[in-house]
Amino acid sequence: MNYKLQFPEKKPFSLYDIKIPHTLRAMVLAPHPDDFDAICVTMKLLKDNGNPISVMVLTSGASGVETGYKDVDSIKEKTHLREKEQANSCNFFGLPSRRLQFSNLTEDSNGHPEENEKNMEKINAVMQDFAPDMVFLPHGNDTNDGHKRIYLMVKALMEQETDRFIMFLNKDPKTIAMRLDAFTPYNEEKAVWKARMLRFHDSQQQRNLNVRNLGFDERVIGMDKETATTLKLSVPYAEAFELLV
Repeated sequence: MNYKLQFPEKKPFSLYDIKIPHTLRAMVLAPHPDDFDAICVTMKLLKDNGNPISVMVLTSGASGVETGYKDVDSIKEKTHLREKEQANSCNFFGLPSRRLQFSNLTEDSNGHPEENEKNMEKINAVMQDFAPDMVFLPHGNDTNDGHKRIYLMVKALMEQETDRFIMFLNKDPKTIAMRLDAFTPYNEEKAVWKARMLRFHDSQQQRNLNVRNLGFDERVIGMDKETATTLKLSVPYAEAFELLV
C-alpha cells in the first residue's frame, strides 16, 4: 500500500508537509505501556486528519513498576496498574476504547518480550486483523531489549508481506543512533498537552524522578527539544522517525 503515501526525496521532512490520505490506517505496536504517548503529537496529527488508529501494547510493563509503588507488589497488580495508566491516557487522547488492546506477549525473567515464533504469531494476528498501512514502534537500535526484539519481529513480518506496510521507527530516550527521515514539529502549547499525556503514567513519572531526578515527561520532551535543535527548526520540539518502506 506504499504507493498511497509519497515521500519527498529530500530528507528529513516534516510530516505536516506531505499529503497523508485519511483512509490510511495507522497501528502503534507499543513494546510497553507509554510508548504510544512518546509519539502522541504525531498520533494527534493522524487523528485530526481522520486516519483510523489502533494501539497494541505488547508487554505488561510490570517490571517497570518500582517495588512498593502505591503498595502494588505482585506482577498481576503491576500489570493492571500499567494497563489502567495506558487506558486513561488513551481516553484523554480520544482514542476509542475498542482501538486499545493489550497482547501480553510471553516475557523472559527480566520482563522483556521473548523473540520467538509464538509471539510473532500473536503480533501478526493483530496486524492482519487491522491491516495497517503505517506501523509505528520504537527504533531497534536501542539499549532496551524489549524495543530491540519487537523491532526484529515486526521487521521479519514486514519482509514476509507482499502488500507491505511502512514502518515508522521513532526516536526514544534509549535510542542509540538512527537515521532521521521524518519529523513532527510542535510548539509549547502541544508540549504542555504532551506532558499531560505522559504524566498519566505516574508509575514511570515517579520511577524516573527517583532514578534520574528527572520526570518521565521532562525526559521525553527534552529529547524532542534536542531533535528540534539538531534540525534547526523554528519551533522548539519535534518527534523523530526513521522510515522503512
